Amino acid sequence: MNLHFPEDALTLALILGAIALALPLLGWLLRVAGSLISSAISILILLFLVKLVFGLNPDQLWYQASHAVQKLISSIG
Repeated sequence: MNLHFPEDALTLALILGAIALALPLLGWLLRVAGSLISSAISILILLFLVKLVFGLNPDQLWYQASHAVQKLISSIG
């Protein structure tokens, strides 16, 4: 088995620097992904509860919300 390690110190420093930057970036990306997934699950649960309690599907809910915002904007301006 013939392993080839970089003999140039600059190459080794660049590899170690890239690893040192990649690890925190990977941790940050995993935190962001976890946050997005938990937010998506929360929204799905909320939509399910709205459908269960009020009988509104997501299209009707979006219609109601958009008209409420338009009414608010027209009353302000």
